[in-house]
Amino acid sequence: MKICAVIAEFNPFHNGHKYLINKIKEDFGDVAVISLMSGNFVQRGEPAITDKWKRCKMALSEGVDLIFELPFVFACNNARDFARGSIGILNAFGCVDHLVFGTEYGDLEKLENIANKIFIETEEFKEELDKQLSKGISYSGAYINAVRNITGEDEKFFARSNNILALEYLKEMRRCKSSMKAYSVARKSAGYNDVNEREGMAGASQLRKLVDESFDWKSEISKYMPKQAYRQLVDSEIFTKEDFFRLIRYKLIGYENRKYEASKFYGIAEGLENRFIDAAARSGSIADILERVGTKRYSEARIKRVLISVLTDFEKQDYFDIKESKVFYTRVLGFTEKGQTVLSIIKKKNKDNIDIMTNPNKYEFKNKMAEKQFSYDVLAQTIYWSVKNRRICDVSDLVKSPIIKRKVLP
Repeated sequence: MKICAVIAEFNPFHNGHKYLINKIKEDFGDVAVISLMSGNFVQRGEPAITDKWKRCKMALSEGVDLIFELPFVFACNNARDFARGSIGILNAFGCVDHLVFGTEYGDLEKLENIANKIFIETEEFKEELDKQLSKGISYSGAYINAVRNITGEDEKFFARSNNILALEYLKEMRRCKSSMKAYSVARKSAGYNDVNEREGMAGASQLRKLVDESFDWKSEISKYMPKQAYRQLVDSEIFTKEDFFRLIRYKLIGYENRKYEASKFYGIAEGLENRFIDAAARSGSIADILERVGTKRYSEARIKRVLISVLTDFEKQDYFDIKESKVFYTRVLGFTEKGQTVLSIIKKKNKDNIDIMTNPNKYEFKNKMAEKQFSYDVLAQTIYWSVKNRRICDVSDLVKSPIIKRKVLP
């Protein structure tokens, strides 16, 4: 049996995800599909559309066998550190055969050639990066421009977020000398921000936009999601970034008379804390804050990630300590019967002896840096649910156990 891994947010689980899972099973035959899934705050600095446990249940009902959580400190981060945490965890398992990811074109050879060219940042590359940064644009924008100019690839290739993440995965796999092999599947019809109504394909951001803006979203979204996942979503509490405005504004305004202290939050640099605090006092929504803080130098995704850092008290020193320690940990969110077998294999192999937690009440951490990552996951879950009318003791990560999907007997 092959073990194939997918790094995902399932935010929400849609027909494109189902296509990817089915393609893995079709191409590999005897295979178990495992996923490393972001928790309640995702890579672009937003709350997930619904709770990680619900999204785990969606994925299990649609063919994923085993789901682990990508810790908050990596999940809500830039593409490079998102990849660092993801590949670090999967590589540590020691038994994953293939990392499978969707890209716009499915051209793995092209991706690997580009990744190899930029893996070692030569003097030429550094000079080009400095040249781009001098234009006053964001680091991510400058980096992409530098890569494009060094490799000669067209702008359209780098405009697709899946291609950017794929390059970071490939670079990180090479950096840590991973035994996993990459496997690319071309996206079918609709990219992350696209809609193809005829084929029932829509990108995750478009589905979230429908949920956020359409009064009749439950009927409109149904054609773009598999049946089981759709049923789970319509029965879920829905979250948007504006749900968190009052909490974020409260946190920022609290630093009005001690602005320098806000510089401790991850993602804040160059006096950016002043812009955030001033914007919070003048804004009536998250959208207002983004507009007031935004500049050419700071991408919207980075600004949103800073807001989440403030919301969760995510300090840059904590992340630097975690990163320096090279310690990884993950939590089991759910599994099928096949996934339970794979989980046993992973726990036996576990070549880097990382913390793999199933029950938080019975688990003793091997490493303090792993425990630090878990503490941020617990806090993120608590804050996420604090905007809804639910008792925190009922939804806390400290009382949650893995979701187990059993076979339904005929």
